[in-house]
Amino acid sequence: MNTDYIQPKPLDPMTRQKLYDESYAEVYADARSEGKSDEYATAYAQSYAENYVYGYALGMAKADYENAKKMKELGANIDFIMQVTGLTKEEIEKL
Repeated sequence: MNTDYIQPKPLDPMTRQKLYDESYAEVYADARSEGKSDEYATAYAQSYAENYVYGYALGMAKADYENAKKMKELGANIDFIMQVTGLTKEEIEKL
């Protein structure tokens, strides 16, 4: 399945913030323990956390497409697939 066109799944603000905060704190602490400056650790942790959240959301979207494809192969009703995955009818029909 070509997933080049998949957009990251929107995350609710609380989930997004939790993922960001947890990844930021871990990377920041690691950078500081390695003797990196506060400025470097902050910039690195911010960049990492933003990319981590993006990757998480993209992975969730890919999982929805993979699940929809499998359900479609198994003969599930398109309306059911739409309800479970949140994909549109057009997106499912392309699978």
